[in-house]
Amino acid sequence: MSVSIKWAESENVKAKELIELGAKEHANLMIDMERSKTTLQGILKNMAKLEKERDKFSHEASKANANLMQMVEEVKLKKNLISELKKENIEFEGKLKQQQSLYEAVRSDRNLYSKNLIEAQDEVAELKRKFKIASHQIAQLKDEIESKDQALTEEHHSLSVVNKQIETVKTTLELEKSNHKKAKELIERQ
Repeated sequence: MSVSIKWAESENVKAKELIELGAKEHANLMIDMERSKTTLQGILKNMAKLEKERDKFSHEASKANANLMQMVEEVKLKKNLISELKKENIEFEGKLKQQQSLYEAVRSDRNLYSKNLIEAQDEVAELKRKFKIASHQIAQLKDEIESKDQALTEEHHSLSVVNKQIETVKTTLELEKSNHKKAKELIERQ
């Protein structure tokens, strides 16, 4: 019996050890379960927090998506505006080229007219110079004509005086001829 007691004691010791070990394991499991509960509560809190954040981010994403859509619409409008402005720019560039060609034509006309003006001014200056010379010559000729006219008048006057003298001499000559004829006739008669 002693073997059986020893064996029972030994089994009893083993059972106690197993019970102690089971109690330790139970205690460890309880600690692990408490830890797990705490961890689970933390996870649940984190999940709730994450769900709130998800809702918040979902709301922000909706806002961002709405903003994105609005921006996309604005981009479309801006693209349309840009294409219209490009068309206007092309039109303005065409008008600018036309204006530039008109400007170039006006500038070349202006240069031509300026050249013609300078030439005309030179001609006018030359004509003025010639006019002054001609005026001076005319004044000289007038003076000459006046002096010649005076000389001519004097010559006419002298001529008329001489003509009168000639007439007087003629008349005297005629008288003398007549007297001579009469004297000749008288001489012939005698």
